[in-house]
Amino acid sequence: LQLKHIEQSFPQYEKYSAGRSDGMKKGEACPIFFRKDRFVLLESGTFWFSSTPDKPGSKRAGNIFPRICSWVHLIDKNASSGFYVYNLHLDSLSQSSRQKSVRQLASYIAKRPTSEPFIVMGDFNMEIDNPAMDYLQNIGHKTTYPQMTDAWLSINYGGSTAGTHHKYSGKTDCPKIDHMPISENARALEVIIDQRNRNGKYPSDHYPLIARIKLI
Repeated sequence: LQLKHIEQSFPQYEKYSAGRSDGMKKGEACPIFFRKDRFVLLESGTFWFSSTPDKPGSKRAGNIFPRICSWVHLIDKNASSGFYVYNLHLDSLSQSSRQKSVRQLASYIAKRPTSEPFIVMGDFNMEIDNPAMDYLQNIGHKTTYPQMTDAWLSINYGGSTAGTHHKYSGKTDCPKIDHMPISENARALEVIIDQRNRNGKYPSDHYPLIARIKLI
């Protein structure tokens, strides 16, 4: 219902979306919207965080729900250059699942056929100092995976401690579990946590993370 409402409200945007239960419309999705007058969708797909990533509805042992990552490869009509966007939702209960999932994510990103910039975004269900987030940013590790930098930290390092998971409370001193890792050939120009509400009502139990990213 929310996805349909967004589509109707922003007809200038195209989307790619896949439900986590069947790979079509059933279950939660991690949709990606893009301006159809500016970008061309070259490729898209969804993989499941499981031992059978191409099987819709699959999940890791112990997970209550399937967890997915949807991605797109977009071409900018104005610049004739491309970039990748990955949107995900990791497990909320299992640290083991999150650790395995970020490794799987890094592996998928490393296999992309070009070296074009990429942006990862979503609900990681863990704070930035979690060991799994350290792995994704290659902190203290030496991996062959692409280096990633958290967009928020690149601008607000040592600054604001505002969180994102407010649980409809409107509080700001809450966990920041939504992140935006970006590639080395991308730079964050501005990153904010949108705390607006309408008559005391919030669109989600998470504050949106909004960023302007320059692709280098």
